[in-house]
Amino acid sequence: MTKVKRTTGIALAAVLFIMIMAGNPALVSASDNSTYRISTAEELKQLFSQMTSTKDYTGATVELQKDIVLEKTDKFNWEPAAYFNGNFNGNGHRIVNIRSYKGGLFSELGEQAVVENVILEDIELIIADSMGGIVKNNSGLIKNCMVSGKAEFDGGNEFGGIAGRNETEQGVIANCVNKISITGNYGRIIAVGGIAGINSWWIENCCNAAEVSLEEGYSNEVGGIAGRNYRYIGNCYNIGRIAGNEHHPIAVNVDAQAILNCYYEPELSGCGSDMAEDGVQPVRKSEMKQASFLKKLNDGLREIYSNNWVADSAGINGGFPILQWQQKRIAMTGISIDLSEVTLKANETALIKVSSVPNNATEVPYREFVWTSSDSSVAEIAGNAGAYGVQGRITAKKSGNCIVTVKTEDGKYAVTCTVHVKEAAPSVPPEVTPPDKTPSDSTDNSPSDLPDAAPPDGEPSNPSGDSPTTSVDMKHPFVDVHEGDWYQQAAGFVYSKGIMTGMNETEFGPSVKLSRGQFATILYRMENEPETWYDAAAFPDVSDGQFYTGPAMWAKDSGVISGYDDGRFGPADEITREQMAVMMFRYADMLGLDTTTRGDMGAFPDADRVSPFADEAVKWAVGMGFIKGDGGLVNPQGTAERAQCATIIMRFMEGYEL
Repeated sequence: MTKVKRTTGIALAAVLFIMIMAGNPALVSASDNSTYRISTAEELKQLFSQMTSTKDYTGATVELQKDIVLEKTDKFNWEPAAYFNGNFNGNGHRIVNIRSYKGGLFSELGEQAVVENVILEDIELIIADSMGGIVKNNSGLIKNCMVSGKAEFDGGNEFGGIAGRNETEQGVIANCVNKISITGNYGRIIAVGGIAGINSWWIENCCNAAEVSLEEGYSNEVGGIAGRNYRYIGNCYNIGRIAGNEHHPIAVNVDAQAILNCYYEPELSGCGSDMAEDGVQPVRKSEMKQASFLKKLNDGLREIYSNNWVADSAGINGGFPILQWQQKRIAMTGISIDLSEVTLKANETALIKVSSVPNNATEVPYREFVWTSSDSSVAEIAGNAGAYGVQGRITAKKSGNCIVTVKTEDGKYAVTCTVHVKEAAPSVPPEVTPPDKTPSDSTDNSPSDLPDAAPPDGEPSNPSGDSPTTSVDMKHPFVDVHEGDWYQQAAGFVYSKGIMTGMNETEFGPSVKLSRGQFATILYRMENEPETWYDAAAFPDVSDGQFYTGPAMWAKDSGVISGYDDGRFGPADEITREQMAVMMFRYADMLGLDTTTRGDMGAFPDADRVSPFADEAVKWAVGMGFIKGDGGLVNPQGTAERAQCATIIMRFMEGYEL
């Protein structure tokens, strides 16, 4: 064990945070400014045996230099430290094979204690008293820790995978994961949780991935995150089975004001969907593995916690989200670009993606990038680092050549793309022709909750049946849209708005069936094409660089489209009328528009054919006059033509005065 004298305070930011959160009036003077570097099990045991309430190592730092592997025997091999008030940094190293009936690493953590970056692996505990995997009673800060193994009750009161008790106005647990399976049936059990037995202060950004199951019939309270909660739990999720006399997927004795942005898998937890309430929502495992769930978790992060949730690409947590610190540490050595040269016409754009080298690097220190063009009159470049990576958009301005450059904020790494701009393209770019292939699934495989809406065939182009009242110029270049055609005004309307720009420069394709990818593109254009980042996990059948890629990413993140039951988007599938109604209904809801109107479905003899997922949306579309019938039928599973879609879109925009 190496002891090094420190010259500055350790973990001051964490200590100040605890004081602020707890209203602590004063900072206790440090009694030890040393750093203790631990490399062996013998050194760790020796140091921990010296930690007591009279020698609590306030102000000291303990750092692990290597994995610590205790001898694996049938006997108990570990005594927890009695009291610690310094900083214990595991540096991502493991402590393996703890066997104990007295508890995990510590019995007590003081108000200035910080325990971080610790992994306890293959721990086995006999719970004979109150205890936790990391500590029995926590009054400090525990962050970026993970525990795995098993714990069985043989008495005891409270137990948590991280802490037995998270103490009042002091204890903070953040960015932690429990994988200790907790079982037992002893009658003295009071409160058991995946993270804490009893939480009296603050738990945030944590995950329970193990069973917490006690035999019913005894007095016990069992929760996925906390057995009993008196204060705050936020931004956590549970995928472990939960069972007990009183049990809850997140915490028992829930105060609805104290639990925010928490989720559980109803099947894996065994709790079903009926335990949902304010701040606690069930999410199916298929959705938990998608980018939309990552976004939910990361949108709930507080600024004091910098550890984002990321996709489990390596299978560390069975495909469920993991914390950034859980990834294997791989240093970044450079950046790469997916497009080194591109030829565009004026007014055209191209997306470029910048990646770290290697592409699985986890230690990426850059949050800002510098985007420049050697001649911005020829082409401009703008970009950003977002949730789904670093992407930029090149916009061609006039004929010529230039080089766009992307640099890290410190200038250490840079990549370039050569841009050739040729003659100007039409001011309104043509729409991409749908893929030349048949739908990838049958009409029996209906989406789980995708939006659908269908326009009426051959009916007047606005809700009242009169001529459109819009002042938009209705001119268009389409040779297949003639004077007097029922869809003439609608085609001119959507063209003038830049929403539907044609199959090519001269053909609108009024009778062509509309695909799901095309309709997502239409809604995306109505939203002025917000910037998106490609995420391969969003839909397995949406690859980067397709005309519908950006629209699909936007629709997924905004909740307009969720996909089929099997997770696919189905971009080439012909969109059904009820799917279109659902998409538009969700889009209207996303805009904050009034969606309370419901139409009378009694006039449609096939109203009972509307799928349950689309029932409210179709009623809304009928009530608003967007859908008026197809030969007297609502025809929910019928497909939609482009002329019909244009009519529906015009009615929608005029109806809401958009």
